[in-house]
Amino acid sequence: AMAAGTSGQIELSVSTIQNIKIPLPPIDIQKKIVEECEKIDQVVTKNKEMIREMQTNMEAIISSLEGLRQPLKTIMCYGKE
Repeated sequence: AMAAGTSGQIELSVSTIQNIKIPLPPIDIQKKIVEECEKIDQVVTKNKEMIREMQTNMEAIISSLEGLRQPLKTIMCYGKE
């Protein structure tokens, strides 16, 4: 049985916890849930790989441009013309 502890919080005994019944969907529904979760995991994995590839491409592009650094005033006009 549940009882209030001295701190005012409910205290649960091991036997009480062991006797708690948690409703579960039928096994066929559980399997469908697992299948859907696995599909989502596959999409996440593919997206992470795409992100890694894009980061690598961005780093390569940035590296290739490093030799082209110039002060802004040499490549653009600003102020009065």
